[in-house]
Amino acid sequence: MESKIFLSVTLLIGTFFWPSTAKAQIVVGENSKARDCYMKAKLDERGRRSSIKACERALAYEPLDKKDRAATQVNMGILLMRRGNYEKSLMAYNGALDINQDLAEAHINRGACLIFLKRYDAAVSALSRSIELDTQHMPDALFNRAIAYESLGKSSLAYKDFKRAAELRPDWVLPTRALENYQIVTKAK
Repeated sequence: MESKIFLSVTLLIGTFFWPSTAKAQIVVGENSKARDCYMKAKLDERGRRSSIKACERALAYEPLDKKDRAATQVNMGILLMRRGNYEKSLMAYNGALDINQDLAEAHINRGACLIFLKRYDAAVSALSRSIELDTQHMPDALFNRAIAYESLGKSSLAYKDFKRAAELRPDWVLPTRALENYQIVTKAK
């Protein structure tokens, strides 16, 4: 008799894991409006309108090279997402990707935004691309992709990503807590 291991998810009532939101800011040049936008994205956890305006000013009035323009788009997207303006945030990430398709931070933040928009298949694609590009925020990318997989009913894939995120950042509580909702069951074939 052959046994097969599969995952059984037991989600606790009221337990919901939000995506690891918008932490992949991108540094830009010194003493510029774009730098001000970066600092706002790094420090403003609520996405204040004044912070978003700083990014808009940088994009409108500052001569930015492609790298800094894409970075400023990502940073503005982060602020918009924190404010809860997911559609505009998605537009900012898409604008960054129009400039540089290989910008891992744009893909990871875009993936988190797509989770908020409940567009889970697209979120998996964006987060997988970020992982392929070897993002510097690998645990966040894996955690977010696990949320998207879970939302799509792909428990085995979600479990693997939660587990890998926990291995990469053992002091992070969220993936560990998520793993507590899984039970590995051996079933006879």
